[in-house]
Amino acid sequence: MAISAGGYTDDDDVRVAIDTGWTLIATFLIFLMQVGFMMLEIGAVTKKNAVSVLVKNFLDVSVATACWWFVGYPLAYDTDHIA
Repeated sequence: MAISAGGYTDDDDVRVAIDTGWTLIATFLIFLMQVGFMMLEIGAVTKKNAVSVLVKNFLDVSVATACWWFVGYPLAYDTDHIA
């Protein structure tokens, strides 16, 4: 087990890579889930209300992303992250 710059071991680098990869996969799946909900909701409304459903889903993703950025990230990674 070699120590790299900064005092981290090679095992720590692998753990960070796996954690980052899993976070990206989970994020991708969540965005696909949002697309699925959007299609489900558009199929349940009339044609004239489709744009309203698209706007609602876009706002949902935007608000959730902003909340994660300002609240979730600092809690999850224990940082003083302020954009």
